[in-house]
Amino acid sequence: MRSMEDVRFFFSQPNIGSVETAAAPGRHLIRHLIPNIREVVILRPVDEVVGSMMNLDVSDVAQYDRATLKKGMEYGDRILRKIARESHVLTVDYSDLGKRDTCIKIFEHCLPYSFDEKWWDSLHNQNIQVNVKDVLLYYFKHKSAIEGFKKHCKSELRRLYRSSLTMQGGM
Repeated sequence: MRSMEDVRFFFSQPNIGSVETAAAPGRHLIRHLIPNIREVVILRPVDEVVGSMMNLDVSDVAQYDRATLKKGMEYGDRILRKIARESHVLTVDYSDLGKRDTCIKIFEHCLPYSFDEKWWDSLHNQNIQVNVKDVLLYYFKHKSAIEGFKKHCKSELRRLYRSSLTMQGGM
């Protein structure tokens, strides 16, 4: 995304979503733009996430330092656990994603439909993931625009925070 309008447009489309741990720090901004967005938090032990990332062969694109990666993942985990405490957020354990009941909960939480058995039958044995190498290549190709948008999001979050304080009489 490169603008707030991109965010608003993307999430205003029917049945669209994103699995995006990296968006968690800007989540209040997303909720401000799309107040009725449905959220699911998937919790996974940080050491498992770090191990998984360290096992990826992305050496031709990027190098991971375990300590730095772990620090970043611990920060993300703290944010996710805070979000997970909110009553409207569905929270599931990563280890339960292969279970039918968990998928039913996610499906019906995110979509305005009842669970579709045909969907389950056709997809439950598939491992659908993003290609991390492609994501990293995209990031490096568009790094200045992405980092610029992240700065813009941070300033928008600060503005939103100051505005909420003013409305609450805190400033």
